[in-house]
Amino acid sequence: MGVDAVMAVALENESDVEILNERFRNTHEQFDSTFGGRSLSLIGCQRIKDDEYFEHINTYYVDTGLQRLYSEGYERGDCFKLITQLEWLRSQPEVIEVYYGGDCYDYPSLWTKEDSIGLLFHFFKFGHTPYRKPSKWEVK
Repeated sequence: MGVDAVMAVALENESDVEILNERFRNTHEQFDSTFGGRSLSLIGCQRIKDDEYFEHINTYYVDTGLQRLYSEGYERGDCFKLITQLEWLRSQPEVIEVYYGGDCYDYPSLWTKEDSIGLLFHFFKFGHTPYRKPSKWEVK
């Protein structure tokens, strides 16, 4: 058991769901090598129904396959794979916003380029050594 990564995207229009899913399918070979054998897809084309949390009505969960969350304090998942997926999603013209978090939270949080850079630097510093205390060699 553990915390799995959750992603979501806000799209301009409901019709963008099929466009984005088609792009996922057309780049399947690329995703197989980059994302470890599973392409992305929007889960069941079902909107997330919470107008109080999400600003955009066309917000959908993204099926990334089961993979562990990587975040500060929970350094379990494949950081490079997750950042690659998040930044690929952010680069798509139909995508307004990208969200990321763990399945233990109510909803994923808004994700920005700065968040990706911060998480990458966190990985460079801590890697996959979760819940550790600073060693005597680290600068405090």
